[in-house]
Amino acid sequence: MAEWHDLLFIALIIAAVCIISKTTFKFDFKVDRNAGENIKKDSDYRLQKSVMTDAELKFYKALQLCASDKHVIFTKVRIADVLSVAFPKTKESFGKWNGAFMKISQKHFDFVICDKQDMSFVCAVELNDKSHQRKDRTERDTFVIDACKQAGLPLLMQAWQPEYNLDELYLSLNTTIDEGKINKADSDNTDNDISHMPNIHAER
Repeated sequence: MAEWHDLLFIALIIAAVCIISKTTFKFDFKVDRNAGENIKKDSDYRLQKSVMTDAELKFYKALQLCASDKHVIFTKVRIADVLSVAFPKTKESFGKWNGAFMKISQKHFDFVICDKQDMSFVCAVELNDKSHQRKDRTERDTFVIDACKQAGLPLLMQAWQPEYNLDELYLSLNTTIDEGKINKADSDNTDNDISHMPNIHAER
């Protein structure tokens, strides 16, 4: 009886190996319908169709029409390349510093608008589709909004739309940028000693 069980077990192993071998080696190529090209099965990577999704590209084209000629728009920018941890990384603060850094190192802005002359940051833009209604996305958005507020970076949270009203988008974008300029000016004035600026009221 023991020998019969052993033979059955061996037969099952052989059958499994044959099935796996057939699946693995029958085809040298597979068709990726999204990429529209043949890809070797042993490849670990393939080229994406575009750096943007169709929804992102549609919004990007609208955003371009609303942005100033003095500005340039980048997409999918890592937040850690825009914001940095506010306190120094020391032996004593490493745990706290690393925790703060990890929160921004794995997240990206959908779009970042910069000044063409010096590439300084003008505004970040987030395009929010239905996925942003999920709890994890809501928590992520709350963190990003708070981080931008702390750093003084204007942030436009734009809801996805089938079609974009350019007048409304232009107003939203420039209002966000202008409010950022006002907040920065107020912050700069607070940081500076008023006694060193005797003509400040006249300048205003």
